[in-house]
Amino acid sequence: IENIAKLYKFTSNRDFFGLSYHYYMCQRLLSPSYAVKKDIEGKLIAIWKMESGAQFTEKMESMLKNLGISQELVDRFQSDPSSKSIKFKFDVKILNVSSWPIEPNAVLCTLPFELTTAMHLFSTWYIKTNSARSLRWKIDKRFIEFHAYMGEKRKRYEI
Repeated sequence: IENIAKLYKFTSNRDFFGLSYHYYMCQRLLSPSYAVKKDIEGKLIAIWKMESGAQFTEKMESMLKNLGISQELVDRFQSDPSSKSIKFKFDVKILNVSSWPIEPNAVLCTLPFELTTAMHLFSTWYIKTNSARSLRWKIDKRFIEFHAYMGEKRKRYEI
């Protein structure tokens, strides 16, 4: 953290640095293997907030807050009876469009029936519980993880 904070102090174009960091922070936060490092991002953002003010870090702080709220929503959905028909681990990230650097959908593909059914169940539940909000699916920012047995060995694949 200290090295990145030092690098920031010596950067002449802090706006460009902030935009770049914001973009790559999005990629890191959505990566399933990065879940335990959110507190490090928060510490770095706090340092920058003291250096450059709240406006510089506003979107980054909002991204971290979105992930906490999103996890609460997913937990509530998973305790709802309508989610019991989903037979696989279904994880959703609800992101505020104004805070996340997200491009238009670039992936056109046919999703498996089970996944589209789970997406429909979640959408229906979300709209019922959050009537003032809308929901758009971004399938190109997430990962699919599956496990397979190859003989005696269990293999884990992440796509």
